[in-house]
Amino acid sequence: MASVLPAQRILQAALGSVCASLLYGLRVLSPQRAARITGWIAKTLGPYTRKQDLLLRNLAFGLPECDNPQDMARRVWENLGMVVGEFPHGKAFFNPETPDSYLEIVGEEHFHYVASHGPVLFISGHFGNWELFAAVAARYGAPFRRFYRPSNNPFLETLIQRIRSQIPGGFVAKSTAREVVACIKAGENLGFLIDQKTRHGDDVMFLGHQTKFPSTPFELALRYNLPLMPARCERLGPAHHRITLYPPMVGNPDLQGRDRRVDLIQRAATLMESWIRETPQDWLWLHDRWLLGKQQRPPAVIMTSDRLKPGG
Repeated sequence: MASVLPAQRILQAALGSVCASLLYGLRVLSPQRAARITGWIAKTLGPYTRKQDLLLRNLAFGLPECDNPQDMARRVWENLGMVVGEFPHGKAFFNPETPDSYLEIVGEEHFHYVASHGPVLFISGHFGNWELFAAVAARYGAPFRRFYRPSNNPFLETLIQRIRSQIPGGFVAKSTAREVVACIKAGENLGFLIDQKTRHGDDVMFLGHQTKFPSTPFELALRYNLPLMPARCERLGPAHHRITLYPPMVGNPDLQGRDRRVDLIQRAATLMESWIRETPQDWLWLHDRWLLGKQQRPPAVIMTSDRLKPGG
């Protein structure tokens, strides 16, 4: 790993200090007020950033029936801004006394199932405020370890983890398969966001185009006989969300090997596509999902079937 120059470290520290000031400033406000402020900032400034072009290209490619892409883009930016404003208030959504104006829960019986029958693998994507599902699952006694990519800025990483530590569960860095298998053997639930770009995985149909989805959670589910639990977060307003946990998904017993895995992935992709078509403003169209951007970076981790063997 390349060493960090002193000047770069100073810039990282400065950025970390600015972000800390902003996040702790937002924490003083109510969740609704913080979300309104950051949502307005994002929808005002976002269209002037370099990401706007990719957002519009993704909309045209994946949702060509959208009749007003510019307006939809502003709504996507607004949702992302609200995610930032709500981030320091995660503990409010973990609190069982959270008012109904913050959360609506659909599928409570599935949360109770996970709490008494785990482990399971939660699968979701960047919908609404995707950070909140961990808080809701934990309050129902079903915490899970989340996959994440650590920030390259150690000061920012410390800040992010300090805020996230308010919610039980913990994290697994996207690095090795060994820790993943260890979590499963220890009876821990795991959570995966499966909607990001990847060059490795299985090809399925998604929003009218063939694209790759990561195979890791599906391979784990089939190998260790674990149910996959799809979860969705819908934004109903500033700091107001509907969290839905769906019934378990399992492999088709009439299929074998790769066909069984691909069938499971396709069912998950089709479900998420239906969410996007219902509320396209909730999805994070800013990812280069179909590799339409000019810069194409390699995925964070490659987990092959050989690396997922028990004790591997």
